[in-house]
Amino acid sequence: MNNLKNNEFFYENMRNRMIETMQRALKRVRGTLGYNLQDFAERLGVTRQTVAGWESGKTRISQLQYVAICGLIDSDVKDEIELFTIIAGILCIFENSAPNDVKIFQCVANWSFSKTWFNTFMDIARMNEIDNYTDQPLPIRELQYLASRYEVWLDESVLSQTDFLKSFEIFTSAPQFTGRQNKVTVTTVFNIENRREKLNTEVNVANENLQLLQNMEGVLSLSGKTSEKNEITALTEQMNFSRNVNNVCFVTADDNVAQAVVREMDFISVKADFTILKFIPGSGFIIWKLNIGKKMEEKDCGNNNL
Repeated sequence: MNNLKNNEFFYENMRNRMIETMQRALKRVRGTLGYNLQDFAERLGVTRQTVAGWESGKTRISQLQYVAICGLIDSDVKDEIELFTIIAGILCIFENSAPNDVKIFQCVANWSFSKTWFNTFMDIARMNEIDNYTDQPLPIRELQYLASRYEVWLDESVLSQTDFLKSFEIFTSAPQFTGRQNKVTVTTVFNIENRREKLNTEVNVANENLQLLQNMEGVLSLSGKTSEKNEITALTEQMNFSRNVNNVCFVTADDNVAQAVVREMDFISVKADFTILKFIPGSGFIIWKLNIGKKMEEKDCGNNNL
C-alpha cells in the first residue's frame, strides 16, 4: 500500500463532490422521483424549509442528511433499473469534474447510492496491517478486505495457473455484496482466445479459467478496446482510468508483468490506492512490493530537465 494520506484526501474530496453534486441536482432528482417539496421533506424527517434551503443553495446538505437522501433514493429505485439509471444520469450531468475524471455516479456500487458513500471510508489500520504481509501469503481476512474494497484486475499469467480459481474463491463471491466486478481487459481475452487452438497447456488452462469466470453471473467484466494488442498497455491504461474512482488491486503470477505495470502506472496524481498481488501456485497470494518512491523521484528529475 502507498501514500495513505493522499488516499484519505482523495476520499474526503470524493465525499464532498458527492454532496455538492446531490445538492445541485436535488430539485430535479426529487421531481423525477415524483415528490413535491412537502412530501419529500416528510420522508426525510426534515422541514419543507430545510429542503428548500438545500435546493436554493442557501444551506449545505450535511453528511448525515446526504446519507438519508441516498437511503430514500435507494428505497424508491429498488428493483427499478430504469429509474435508477435516470437518477444516476441526472447526478452525472450535475457533477463538476475534470475532463479526464471518471464521474462518481457512473460507478454506483451494487445499485446503491448509500453503499457508494460508505465505500469511501477507508480502514487505514487494516491497510497498514495488510502492508505487513510482504513475503508470506495473505490470510483469508485480508483477502476478504481487498475483495470488498478494491477493484480487482487479472492478467493472462494468473489465469494460466491450474489452481488459481480455487484460491480466487474469495474474490468471485465478493461482487454479490459489493456490486464491483472483477476485471480483465479485452486484450487479455483476445490473446487467450487467439491462441487457444495451439497445443499450449497454459493457454488452454487460461481459456478454461476464463470461461468458468464468465459463466459465474456478475463476477467478471471486460474492459478496454479491441484494437489494443499489448496486454501491459491495455492493463495500465484501464487501471489508471479506474483509479480516478476505485482502489485497484492487480493480480498476476509474473514478476516481469508486475514490473512493467509499475513502470507504466501513474503515481504522480492524487488517485486511489494501487497494490499488486502475486499468485504463487500451491501457496496463495502475497503483496508484491512497489518501488514507487524511486519511480516518482526519476519522474521528478526528468521534469526538472525540461
